[in-house]
Amino acid sequence: MISKMIKKILTIKAAFVCLFGVSLFFFFDTQLDEILGKHLRVHPSFTGGEVAEDFVETTSDTDSLDFVRYTVFLPVINAKWVDNPEYWQLVLEYKNGSESLKNAVLYIDFDNIAGGTLSSLPDAAHVSFDENHPWDYAVKISDNEAKIYDSTKNFVCNAQFLTLKEGTQFKIRLPLKDEGLQRILGAKKTWHYVLADGNLQFAGENSKPLGVEMKIQAKNTASEKEDEVFISQMKKMYAEAMETDSDSGDIEENLAFYKKKIDENPEDFVSLANYGSNLAKKGGESSVIQAVMLVNESYTYLDKAAQLSRGKDGEVEVLLNRASVSASVPEGVFGKSEAGAKDFVRLASLSDDAEFKAYCWAMASECYKKCGKTTFAAIALQKAKNLLKYNESKKSNENNDSGKSS
Repeated sequence: MISKMIKKILTIKAAFVCLFGVSLFFFFDTQLDEILGKHLRVHPSFTGGEVAEDFVETTSDTDSLDFVRYTVFLPVINAKWVDNPEYWQLVLEYKNGSESLKNAVLYIDFDNIAGGTLSSLPDAAHVSFDENHPWDYAVKISDNEAKIYDSTKNFVCNAQFLTLKEGTQFKIRLPLKDEGLQRILGAKKTWHYVLADGNLQFAGENSKPLGVEMKIQAKNTASEKEDEVFISQMKKMYAEAMETDSDSGDIEENLAFYKKKIDENPEDFVSLANYGSNLAKKGGESSVIQAVMLVNESYTYLDKAAQLSRGKDGEVEVLLNRASVSASVPEGVFGKSEAGAKDFVRLASLSDDAEFKAYCWAMASECYKKCGKTTFAAIALQKAKNLLKYNESKKSNENNDSGKSS
């Protein structure tokens, strides 16, 4: 399937590093990270409590997204070393840190409070609410602060407002001092309307609110396993497709070949990229210290190649080289995962082939996950799945049409 697609995109042989071949010693670095991650756990009261529900926007293109995630936590009581020992945390995440994105209103309905209202705050008068779930409290965010109002629009108190991740994530902690707010401690379910960027986000038809069960979110291990299998299958198909298109000969021969071409033409960006990726591959077969030196040196060539090839024929091969290296080397040593993700996203934009685009989005997802950008990882993975699903549906329709015509 993918082998035909690759041949359409690459007009010359690709000599970048196979995703499974860079450095055996890196494996131990990754293992160490996983072991530490399993045994080191910060108490939830320091981070906002246990997650009750997490809503991630996965249907839009990440290039056009503004508001992308809303997370509801369980209330925290008797917290240590914080301003408010009892609080309820809500988190909004945006794609970028633009000042214009820092205005939002959250309308919340508690299922154990009677006497809610369908009214809205003056600056959101156009919002229509589900009559079964009117709001009881509203949190208005503006000018780097958050204020809480009751259903009669009376000011209740200020919420703690924290800006994180370079201004792209906002944590709002509602202090549970007000008697009405304290009823969240007994709520089995809450309903949320998120008005961000002037638009009602994540709401379905007729402005249906987001329903949140107020209990610890169950970990969907089956779904996580399915995602891992999907990415593994994409890698395997891609690796099989590249077996006949990659460099022959050993690494030293490849390095000598591309070094000669670079000496003849220092701006031969395809040769620069291939030379850089072979340096990284050599690092995978070297001692730890030498490997780090070789991989760092490889980026000198990969980065120069990417700069020279921007918008030109050959950019696909250049970015495949750099993206593949970035996806292969350990994040804890080189910190290249996010750069790799951006290269894969760029590659997806350069192609009209749905299968290749899906592969790039899947790899972008893995890279984003490695560097902790879980929101973008989820969005990118869904993008890959949607592309494959669309492509399969398109092929099926074409086959049906062909059968009818014959």
